[in-house]
Amino acid sequence: MNPIDLNLTVGQIVVENPALASVFERHGIDYCDHGRTPLIRACSEHSLDPQRLIAELEETDTPRQHAGEIAWAAGGVGELADHIVATHHRYLKEELPRLAYLVKRVEAAHGDRHPELRELHATFESFRSEMESHMVKEEAILFRLFKRLENAEERPSVHYGVVNRITRMECEHTNHAQLLARMRALTSDYSLPGDGCNTYRIMLHRLERLEVAIHEQMQRENSILFVRALALNKTLAEAESGVSETARLRQRPAERFSAPEHQIDLCAVADELRQEIHPAISGRRQETLFKRGSVTVTLFVFDRGGRLDEHVAPSGSVSIHVLSGSLNVETATQTHALLSGTMLLLAPGVRHSLYAVQATQMLLTVSLE
Repeated sequence: MNPIDLNLTVGQIVVENPALASVFERHGIDYCDHGRTPLIRACSEHSLDPQRLIAELEETDTPRQHAGEIAWAAGGVGELADHIVATHHRYLKEELPRLAYLVKRVEAAHGDRHPELRELHATFESFRSEMESHMVKEEAILFRLFKRLENAEERPSVHYGVVNRITRMECEHTNHAQLLARMRALTSDYSLPGDGCNTYRIMLHRLERLEVAIHEQMQRENSILFVRALALNKTLAEAESGVSETARLRQRPAERFSAPEHQIDLCAVADELRQEIHPAISGRRQETLFKRGSVTVTLFVFDRGGRLDEHVAPSGSVSIHVLSGSLNVETATQTHALLSGTMLLLAPGVRHSLYAVQATQMLLTVSLE
């Protein structure tokens, strides 16, 4: 194994050698959502001796570091998607029903003495339901789209919303990780209680194995598959438009608003905004979709932590419609927490600021009076 550099990110380390994920799991180091964290910083955050952790990583057995794993560093998006379906999805489709039986059986046998098993059962069923839905969306929509992008000489019409769909999958990954963390907490890090039976032991072992498999796969999708798909989509978009990165320009407003009727694909607009080369301003990008007379409609795309500082429409009513993500709108009287599918209406003269709790798409309508 190559020497481990402390400046490598934990995500890079796991990509190069997936077997090392188990070491990070033992120390509570998140190589999935926080995969861009350098190893040296992860050691500091978890009060670990860097050299001892490196020694532990280097001593770890790596029997799975063979050709099947090397494909992740070189395979195309179609090949990687097929590999996920054939291995990871197949494992989940077989394992989740078996685990559901074990969790239910252990709760029935031990629930009276261990009431936390009731919440474990409910949490597992939520996880199972979300994961089964997630796999269907990947296989039926996202992975097929990736293959069409890979095989296309020009960007197909179904490219619209690639960034948005990937963002949704990453949000679901975060939800999955939170449910797994809750199951680990409910089982005290998968520790067998003194009165636990062999079925209890097997359930804990398989839940822990499930957690490792899910974290490993989420990291591969977030750090490899999705990154490559986005790069491919961006390359095709530039070829389609005939504009280079340095020359990308939006259509003039007079051209956009001249027609008497407008049908707008919000996912497509959001996709294009996220792929613009120029840096986002305060973690946000925006485009005016429609402006005529007293009405202006604007689409905002916020990065996590993006903001819009305090401002006011002195003579206009404002509607803020969250299409996806989560947004806090602060006024002089309260903070409104807006989730996907919710809308806030503000009367003229109400000062407000916005903060994106997570990656968010927002539709803003201002109607002057």
